[in-house]
Amino acid sequence: MAVSMVYVVDAELVVRNYLMEILQHEGFSARTYDSSERFLEDLPREHNFIRCLVLDLRLPGLSGLGLQRCLRERGVNLPSVFVSGHVQLPVVVEAMRSGAVDFLAKPFSRTEVLRAVKTALDQDTQEFCRQAERRAVLKRIETLSEREHEVCRLLLNGKNTKEISSLLKIGIQTVAKHRLAVFSKLHVQNGVELLLAYELASCMDDHTARHDGVPHPVTPGEFPRRQRGTTPATSQGTDARSLVRDQPLPVAAPASPHWR
Repeated sequence: MAVSMVYVVDAELVVRNYLMEILQHEGFSARTYDSSERFLEDLPREHNFIRCLVLDLRLPGLSGLGLQRCLRERGVNLPSVFVSGHVQLPVVVEAMRSGAVDFLAKPFSRTEVLRAVKTALDQDTQEFCRQAERRAVLKRIETLSEREHEVCRLLLNGKNTKEISSLLKIGIQTVAKHRLAVFSKLHVQNGVELLLAYELASCMDDHTARHDGVPHPVTPGEFPRRQRGTTPATSQGTDARSLVRDQPLPVAAPASPHWR
């Protein structure tokens, strides 16, 4: 079971201590910071545990919204819960549109904080599991031989066994053997599962890009090249099928503190 961590960023010591007391009483691990800059210095880039962020809207230096934007630009997917004593509707809307899990007005209750934190941690748990599965799929893809990559690429383009045989100029039984090997290595049972595996492998960490990798009919030269044995680059919303090695193929189309 992955360890969970709640980060708290608030300029007021009394608020940080209050939130720390609530979180630790419920068994959560927590770290507190008085500014966005201190938090960014300490934040580990690796997503190897469940985590979320509770932050104030108004902070010295980089604001809460500024911190959220900075994390997004760095490709850090960190579910966030905003708290503030100065709630303005446009700001709340901007925070929620930017991916905030919740926005709590000070003074907030213990129940409100815990509910929001648990929701944020649940969201990160789901993402953590998706990323673990994605890494596993990428490792399986790397085990495919050059010929298996060629066959897999054509399968993802909707070609049947006879068409693949003609395009690659190999026997139908040979195509069937490579097709079986692809399915076995990638732990899939049919073409639909193969497509879903490649869609998962092409997912970005950024939430908005995780849904844009749906394969579409391709044309010759659409697949980006990569060196043998390298890990597919997926940070720019790579199409699922571009993870298959590109070879030239004739493919047709506590008490509340004093709040501010």
